[in-house]
Amino acid sequence: MAADGAATRPIAREVGCAIRIASKSRMGYARDRLAGFDDTGNRGAVPKYRPETGRRILVLLDMKAPESYANGTGPRIARTLCDVHEQYAWRS
Repeated sequence: MAADGAATRPIAREVGCAIRIASKSRMGYARDRLAGFDDTGNRGAVPKYRPETGRRILVLLDMKAPESYANGTGPRIARTLCDVHEQYAWRS
């Protein structure tokens, strides 16, 4: 449709998608031809923590907690590791 001169908005309406999707598809095709339609791997934010960060947290959880703690806590793990936010420690 774009090759026939149709604008992005009418193309989106015709195929039943959002204008931003039609625009992104047109730009991808113009840049990379058919490969521009493949958007696998382009979803979401880049992970902040690497897999070894989770392993470091698990190592701490396997260790005996200090006398004043019943078990590992997010804030204590975050303070021990220094480069991990306590919310990530709770989720791990």
